[in-house]
Amino acid sequence: MNPLISVIVPIYNVERYLARCVDSIVNDYAEKNSRIKVVHKKNGGLSDARNAGMAVATGEYISFIDSDDYVSDDFFECLLDVMNKENSDIAECSVVKFYEDNHFDEF
Repeated sequence: MNPLISVIVPIYNVERYLARCVDSIVNDYAEKNSRIKVVHKKNGGLSDARNAGMAVATGEYISFIDSDDYVSDDFFECLLDVMNKENSDIAECSVVKFYEDNHFDEF
C-alpha cells in the first residue's frame, strides 16, 4: 500500500491557475471531494498558509505545491521511489518553466 501524502497548496488570488493545479494533483475526480480539505483563514502569507495546512495534514509525507504550478502524473511516485532507494526522509526536484503560449524550457 502506498503511503498517504498530504499536499499543501496555499491559495490567494490565483483563480486563473487553481483548476489546473488541483487537477494535476488529484487526477481522480471520483475521490476528489472526500480527499480535499479546505482551510479558510485570513491572508498571512505563504509560510502562514503552509503552517495552517500542516496543522490539518494527516499524511505520512507532506508536499508543498504552489497554486500556479502543476505536477506530472508520476510526480509523487518518482519522489517516493527516490526516497525509498536512498533511504531518505526528504526529496526535492527541479522545475520546468511553462509559458503562457504552452511551450517549455528545454534542458
